[in-house]
Amino acid sequence: MPIYLDNAATSFPKPEVVYRASDEFMRKVDVNAGRGAYRQALEAGVGCSFMKELRNWPRIYLK
Repeated sequence: MPIYLDNAATSFPKPEVVYRASDEFMRKVDVNAGRGAYRQALEAGVGCSFMKELRNWPRIYLK
C-alpha cells in the first residue's frame, strides 16, 4: 500500500511568501478550479494545470 506524504501541506511554519500568496488568492479570486464555466473558474483551472506542469519540471527537463 503506497503512502503519500505531502510535506507542503503539513510543514509549519511555511515561508512568508506562501502566506502572502494564499491571502492574495483568498481576497481577489477565491474560486474553485474546474467547478464552473465562468471566467474566473476557467482561469483558476489553467493556473492549476500550469502549477502541476511546473511541479514536474525538474523531472522532465533536468534528466
